[in-house]
Amino acid sequence: MNEQELSQEEAVEAIYRYAAEQMAAGHSNASVKADLMQQGLDPQSAEVVVDELSRVRSDAVRSAGLRNMGIGALWCIGGIAVTAITFSMASEGGGSYIVTWGAILFGGIQFLRGLWQTASGT
Repeated sequence: MNEQELSQEEAVEAIYRYAAEQMAAGHSNASVKADLMQQGLDPQSAEVVVDELSRVRSDAVRSAGLRNMGIGALWCIGGIAVTAITFSMASEGGGSYIVTWGAILFGGIQFLRGLWQTASGT
């Protein structure tokens, strides 16, 4: 790779980094695109940068949402299972049982949070 290719690659990385920082700061896609064009990028290239960063961000949020849904489901199902097993044991032989409401509640909230992230994509 020669110096010109390296400097072009660095320039592209700098453009993407700048656009990503603007988007992370809460600027709209249209605002970021306009800013990139104001700095000398042609409209088509600015559109590509903004679209690509939006897609990557959406994919990351969706992935995090799916992970949160999985973790929430495990906690909720685990809590329900512990409650059901201890209740079953207590009803057969008498005694007390454990209601794991904390795990059930935490899992349900975590699942719903993940569902919202997945659905919104932002």
